[in-house]
Amino acid sequence: MKSNSIRRILIVLGACTLVVAPASLVFAATPSGNAKAQIVQEVAPPGSLRVGVAFDPVNQESNVYSRAASLEAPLSRTVGAPVRVVGSRSLREIAIGTRSGEFDALWVPSNLAVGAVKDARYEVIGFDGKMTKMALVVATEIASFDDLKGRTLYLPQEDSPASAVGVALLSDHGIRLSDFRLVFTSGSYQIAQYALEKKLCAATIMPEPDAIAWLAAHPGKGKVLEVSAPVPGQTLVARKTLAAPLKQSLSDYFATQVSQKTLPVATPASYKYVTGLSHYTPEEVAGVRKVLAKEVNDMIKDGVQVVDVRTAAEFEAKHIPGAKLLPYEEYSARIVGADLSKDGFDVSKLAGNSKIILYCNGAECWKSFKAALRANDSKRFEAVYWFRGGMPEWEKAGLPVTREKASVASN
Repeated sequence: MKSNSIRRILIVLGACTLVVAPASLVFAATPSGNAKAQIVQEVAPPGSLRVGVAFDPVNQESNVYSRAASLEAPLSRTVGAPVRVVGSRSLREIAIGTRSGEFDALWVPSNLAVGAVKDARYEVIGFDGKMTKMALVVATEIASFDDLKGRTLYLPQEDSPASAVGVALLSDHGIRLSDFRLVFTSGSYQIAQYALEKKLCAATIMPEPDAIAWLAAHPGKGKVLEVSAPVPGQTLVARKTLAAPLKQSLSDYFATQVSQKTLPVATPASYKYVTGLSHYTPEEVAGVRKVLAKEVNDMIKDGVQVVDVRTAAEFEAKHIPGAKLLPYEEYSARIVGADLSKDGFDVSKLAGNSKIILYCNGAECWKSFKAALRANDSKRFEAVYWFRGGMPEWEKAGLPVTREKASVASN
């Protein structure tokens, strides 16, 4: 695991924005009583119950498929019905799945749980009871936040709770990602420690207990510059429509996975800090006009083509009537100035449209931002419009949605 492993995820940075925004989240007390899910066949969707599973990326083995798959048989026995456990090495993939509503339940880090329950179909059932601070660990020569400017930052997976907190801590001290010379955005806390030890980065973020243990084992290799407020650990989220006995069974099973008799109740106070962390797109795209929901609705009536750049599953869950689907395959980091060349987005499939409106899941979703850049740079269109507010703004405006099967745009 020499520096080649790290160079693969090297990204040149531009500016980005961190916004602290309140969210309306739903928390449910952990179901009580001894009733099991004998009626699961009546409340479960056809086929298997789908459970999304992801873990904090402590090391490279944290999210291997075998770890998630090993939960299927015992979880099926506990709930009394077939369970399909879906896991991924990439926390981003699980995050996307939470937005499409494809899961019946989720056992994920708290930041992904917060994202899931922004969808009114879900609620938080309980969590592992752990409240962990995150530590910004820096090279020994770094004396202040200003010393980080022009240096290299390692963020262990953009969708990890530590990375979300790390960006917030930097922002609190007036440091933007664009102030760094380079950033790495993949891997695990294990690789973050390796990068710091080998002087491949000047700063990284990890859970405070990991930082304390690593610094004790590697004296003189780094120090803690800042520590965050506590962040909840693994969190169980479920569809509100699942029967109480089924929620109880899910809670019972995941409690055994964290050595608890029952999952502690998740309260809004426990999640207040992590709920306020959002990594938003910039307000503008150079050369592209930003439009609001009412404008989009009027422009559609005038024949302007609206393009949904989310996944097919998200599109089928709900989309703007008349939208074409052209998924943006996002491999680049969610920052301004990222190299978009390896992202998949074939604008030639939109040939025949002189004007297009691009949208995704709102200001926290970077796909439409990147798609607007790519479309504008292609010089194929008379006008490119960016609907930054996307589906959340469209629905908030009371405008209609549809749910017909996805058909990807083609030449």
